[in-house]
Amino acid sequence: MCVASPARACKRAMVRAVTTSVLARVGAFVKLGRPIFLGGGFALYGLGAALAVYAGARLDWRRYLWGQLAVTAIQLMTHYANDYFDLVADRANRTPTRWSGGSRVLADGVLPPGVALAAAVALALVGLGVAARFATGPFPSAAAPHVVLMLALAWVYSAPPLRLCARGLGGGRAPRSRERRRARGAETQPPGPQPRPPATPPGRCPSALHAPWRPRRDHPCRSRCRA
Repeated sequence: MCVASPARACKRAMVRAVTTSVLARVGAFVKLGRPIFLGGGFALYGLGAALAVYAGARLDWRRYLWGQLAVTAIQLMTHYANDYFDLVADRANRTPTRWSGGSRVLADGVLPPGVALAAAVALALVGLGVAARFATGPFPSAAAPHVVLMLALAWVYSAPPLRLCARGLGGGRAPRSRERRRARGAETQPPGPQPRPPATPPGRCPSALHAPWRPRRDHPCRSRCRA
């Protein structure tokens, strides 16, 4: 009994460690998909259905759910693909926000980049499956082409060779441009410590560094400061 107890405790500790590791990876995978932004897809799709009903259409819940599946799968695909294809820019971005800089899961090395690419491809196949269902089932003839077009535009938003986000198409131009500049700077910046800006000379306040020399009697530094 005394010999088996340590072995049993060690086994429980190993199981607990493995479970914790698996749960951490699952949580990182969910965070990689940025599910907080899926609410917009549900809200806008529901708003479109509500407007159609208001205009006199009959709501078919089966068609509605198939359409919602297409929207959510393609939106999630875009999130995983963006993190994969924007990895260089995300690593160079030292000031990420909730809206830019990615999920930080790949940039921080929590999961390998191949996980995001595999998830994006799997979700793209789900979207294509829904399009095939639309093409062969009792759905409007325009449903399948719309899903395929939506899937294609979502993929080339961040994927080469088109990479619309890098051309100022399909998203904000300024934030992406800043991230591209950071990425180029990270690739061309030499290793090692960088030179620090010159310190303020004695007898001058920081505001005087970029202004012509002339007396300023109303400045807090008064006679000791020339701006």
